[in-house]
Amino acid sequence: LIVFFESLVDVGPAKYAKVVPLFKSKKTEGLLKPLNRLISNTCNGLPTWLNDFVIDAEEENALGTTIQAQLLKEQDLLEKLFCNLESYNEIITNINSDNLEEFYAYILKLHKNKLEETKIDYSAIPWVYIETTAKFALASAVYWPDSFSKLSGTNNYSSVKLVIEN
Repeated sequence: LIVFFESLVDVGPAKYAKVVPLFKSKKTEGLLKPLNRLISNTCNGLPTWLNDFVIDAEEENALGTTIQAQLLKEQDLLEKLFCNLESYNEIITNINSDNLEEFYAYILKLHKNKLEETKIDYSAIPWVYIETTAKFALASAVYWPDSFSKLSGTNNYSSVKLVIEN
């Protein structure tokens, strides 16, 4: 099927990789996704909540090297997966209070390792997890003065959090 797409004029990897959901992920009952929204199995140490976005190993092995280049690598994840609102909304369905710390730690790791020339607009993504509603919200919709960021120690944060939530 991929060979067929490549042989068509003006279709090739650019079209089917971005638009056509032909490929399955590691998740057994996951939805098919376009190639450019799937992560290569060569990325090691991915959190399990990202399995919906890792291409099935058998399908990846069946792809030619030029087509495999369309798969996401770890350096692409922040910009092309987490900062893509559609993908992000799908990712956060797997996030809860149990894996929230791992989620934020992974995002910070991706941010730290991103290429300097990569410019990302973080303002359109609902990064802030609201524990009382178990939902994510835009930072602009949440009261968070600079002084909160300067609190040292988790006890201080817990005290302030309790006061605000009550």
